[in-house]
Parts: sequence; structure tokens; C-alpha cells
Amino acid sequence: MGDKQSISAQVTGGESASALILKEANIQKGSGTSGTEWVADIGMEAVVKVANVKLETSYASELKSVAKQIIGTCQCLGIKVEGKTPKEITVEVNDGKWDEKLQN
Repeated sequence: MGDKQSISAQVTGGESASALILKEANIQKGSGTSGTEWVADIGMEAVVKVANVKLETSYASELKSVAKQIIGTCQCLGIKVEGKTPKEITVEVNDGKWDEKLQN
């Protein structure tokens, strides 16, 4: 049973950030006009979840850095975070508002 768990973890970690975000948002595809048309809204918990998966294969050492990459991907997909545009959330992350959730 331990082997199956490690295999599924590898498969999950190998998925693109976009694919993981789309799963979290429960949608098939992102916006065709990112930045102007928003197709979904995910919570910071979903960003943290995806960031933790991607942290394993990332060159980044901090969860906060990977989370900012995930938020940037949300911008490209037309997905808001916590009801705000990814640019607004990035400012909040940089200002430390989400530090408690973004600890390694």
C-alpha cells in the first residue's frame, strides 16, 4: 500500500500548476482572455495546497515564492483568488498579509 501512495504522489507532483489549479477551481479550462474575463475564484487554501505539491519539484525553497508563482498562473487562467485579482493578492502576499498560511 505504501508503494501506491508514493506512485500517486509522483503523478500529482508531475502535473502542471495549471492542471492542479483547474482541478481546485473545478473547471475544465481557463479564460481565453485572461485579465479581463474571470472564470473562477479559488481560496488561498487552494493556492497553498497546489504550492505545496509544486514545492517538491521546484527550485524555490520557500512556500511563499511558489505560492506567488501559482497566483501568477491564476492570472493567466483568469482565476481570482479570495475574490480578488491575482495582482491584488500578490500585493497582499508581498505585504505579509498571508504569511501565516504561507509558512513552510
